[in-house]
Amino acid sequence: MALVRENLTIYGGRDYSKTFAALTSTGAIADLTDISFKAEIREEQSQSSTLLATFIIVVDLTTGYVTISLTDTITLAITGKFCYWDMVMRIESTDYPVILGTVTIDDTVTEV
Repeated sequence: MALVRENLTIYGGRDYSKTFAALTSTGAIADLTDISFKAEIREEQSQSSTLLATFIIVVDLTTGYVTISLTDTITLAITGKFCYWDMVMRIESTDYPVILGTVTIDDTVTEV
């Protein structure tokens, strides 16, 4: 399984979501039954680094879509402007890193 690099830009104080398609090497929808996911944002690229946020994850078994999201309250509370994130997939009792990258937290300009 190839590790994908995906850098995120998140606006502080705004809801955030991004959807990924879980596909097999042939492009078919992956069977995500009995598979769980976890994704976090940390200050440094290390498990021992300060945890800044944990993504809410929704898996659609029909389409193979995995959606990560954060509420506006959570994005407002992220103190680092440049941090790191990754997502791991757990199959049985083994964790596999599937996506990693950086996170840039931008200030919102437009007042709503």
